[in-house]
Amino acid sequence: MGASVTRVIVNSDLTINVDALIEAVRERPRMLLFSNPMNPVGGWLSAGDLSRVLDATGDETLIVVDEAYAEYAEGEDYASSLPFLSKRDQPWIVLRTFSKAFGLAGLRIGFGIVGDPELRALLDRVRTPFNANGMAQAAALAALADEEHLAKVVALAKAERTRVESSLRSKGLDVAPSRGNFLFFNCRHNASAFAEGLLRDGVIVKPWKQEGFDTYIRVSIGSPAENDHFMAALSQLL
Repeated sequence: MGASVTRVIVNSDLTINVDALIEAVRERPRMLLFSNPMNPVGGWLSAGDLSRVLDATGDETLIVVDEAYAEYAEGEDYASSLPFLSKRDQPWIVLRTFSKAFGLAGLRIGFGIVGDPELRALLDRVRTPFNANGMAQAAALAALADEEHLAKVVALAKAERTRVESSLRSKGLDVAPSRGNFLFFNCRHNASAFAEGLLRDGVIVKPWKQEGFDTYIRVSIGSPAENDHFMAALSQLL
């Protein structure tokens, strides 16, 4: 849409560069947009860091926080932006999805929490009239009500994430700290070629092609059997 985008690079240890993010928002952009936890690396902002970023953001900036992986991230050093943003008068949006922890990716359903009724009215005016079908909405409401299933799914993903991360580290590979349902690691080869090698063994991962990260791969955490398949294919390829 013709916007000028300023990107904030992560630190060398693949954590979020909070100071650089604060410097960027002090330039008073029209919009601040970031994910927490962050895709593809998996890094996250603590409550203190999140508060610092938001406090540095001017009232004229629209704040948009993508919390697609929030269900996986809950813990002592992670905080949703909702409690912070709900106290602010400026316009803001928090994005959530049913495609991750709720397992409804095929239904293409998500939602946004908006802090300003006028902003919500504007969004209603520009969205397509049939953007979410009735079946998807009914399934989303049922998923929200099933807290027991969500807790079970999240617990399994966390346990498997730890197991896969340990396996990658045991092979001497650098892995970014992650609070998502994925891991971002340095395969020490050209990522695209490495992904093709895994694909030949039936494993689909996402190779990164951005300059400086072209040896990195993001792998989603699946079922225990799927993760075993990935780790076996990785070992063979290495």
